[in-house]
Amino acid sequence: EFLARELAGVRLAVGDMVSRDYLRHELEDLRGLLERLEAKLDDVSADVADSHEDLTEPTQGDLADDTER
Repeated sequence: EFLARELAGVRLAVGDMVSRDYLRHELEDLRGLLERLEAKLDDVSADVADSHEDLTEPTQGDLADDTER
């Protein structure tokens, strides 16, 4: 009886374990998601950098004009 219970416990434990192939597949999916997120962040930061280049010269109504008075 003891061995039967132990074997049943081992079978349950092994059944709940993650296989190496499953874990590898999940990690590859996660890496793909992270790469896509990184690409989107790069695109957004490039867009922000481009929009800041237009703001190098003071325009009418900027605080720089108010301090010269």
